[in-house]
Amino acid sequence: LVQYTPAVDRVNEKVAHLYQPAHPAILKLMKLVIDAGAHAGIQVSLCGEMCSEPIYTVLLLGLGLRYFSVSPIAIPTVKRVIRQVSMREAFELAEECLAGERADEAKALLEKRVVGLLPDFM
Repeated sequence: LVQYTPAVDRVNEKVAHLYQPAHPAILKLMKLVIDAGAHAGIQVSLCGEMCSEPIYTVLLLGLGLRYFSVSPIAIPTVKRVIRQVSMREAFELAEECLAGERADEAKALLEKRVVGLLPDFM
């Protein structure tokens, strides 16, 4: 979703800088998909490296994602993040990121807040 929405190939160095998983438009699209799935009783999961990064794990929890598809090596980290963050904290962080206008602002906010919530991970 993050890669195909803006039509950006992460491995193409000419356009890779446009790959921005924290972009508010991408986050709003993810939130719409997660909410629509919940409303319809359809399980929504996200796979990819985004789920494995602690700052994005917290964000995705706050967006309402409950099913994470990660590589086996990332499972302990993701489980630890989920156990250490309250849903209220994750929701508040997601709301702040959704209210932003730029990806760099959202990423900076994520990094700052997640360092405070999860100092072991950063």
